[in-house]
Amino acid sequence: MRFNLYNKEVPDHLSQGNREWIAESSTGKENVLITIGDSWTWGDSLGTSATTENNKKYRYENFYTSLLASKLDADWLMLAWCGTNNRWIVSRYLEVCGAIKQGFYKGFKKIYVHVNFTEMFRDIESFADIHEDSFNSVNDFAKYYFKKTVVDKTKKTNMYTKYHTFGQNFWNFDFEKDQRWMTDVWQDLLFKYQDIEYRVITPMVSGIATQPFISYCRRNSLKSLLEDFKNRTHDMLELASLLEKSELNSIHGTKHPNELGHKIWADYLYKYYSNL
Repeated sequence: MRFNLYNKEVPDHLSQGNREWIAESSTGKENVLITIGDSWTWGDSLGTSATTENNKKYRYENFYTSLLASKLDADWLMLAWCGTNNRWIVSRYLEVCGAIKQGFYKGFKKIYVHVNFTEMFRDIESFADIHEDSFNSVNDFAKYYFKKTVVDKTKKTNMYTKYHTFGQNFWNFDFEKDQRWMTDVWQDLLFKYQDIEYRVITPMVSGIATQPFISYCRRNSLKSLLEDFKNRTHDMLELASLLEKSELNSIHGTKHPNELGHKIWADYLYKYYSNL
């Protein structure tokens, strides 16, 4: 299968059952917006997608990709796999950067790219084993892991352009951000909108991240790290509790944003891009 805004043949565009990992709107706009992420970018829980059927038309009208593209007068390409990890997200970003360098998008006046990273450690099972208990805290290890799996790889593109932005959906920890990173976490904006005084401080929340992390620590006898993880479960439980209470997050899956939640993120990104 071929897509107008993706420079590779796609043998299978479905990731899980009838869930597509690639979609586009190619109508001859002068600009193009490319978004990359997981189920939050995909628009899970919009309409009936998390309950009965994948209503593409409704999702495409209401997820932040199309909302932002409309504001930017741009065609759009979405690359998002539900339940994926940052390794997959980085790989798609490297592909897009390669296509840009090859001139695939040369017909567009501006090429906007937003990469929305998901929580840490979903892909830790494929990370090189560490046989030394040299990390005393989850934060310290997260910095090391994040540098190896995300920062170092994105730097290889040598594409330090203001039109490429990086964001976070529902995770955060203390790490140094360069100019491409959005200041605010998506979920923090949703809390702020509802006057919920809380800012995300944990690099992982869901079971598809915590379980692989625990297994990795046990396999490598990282006792100090595992102990600190146990001490930090309070932060994860507190965030999970607030996600349950939030009216801008779905009750399904990893508490995906609803229609207003996507609009808030689209408006936030547009505020950045419109000031360039």
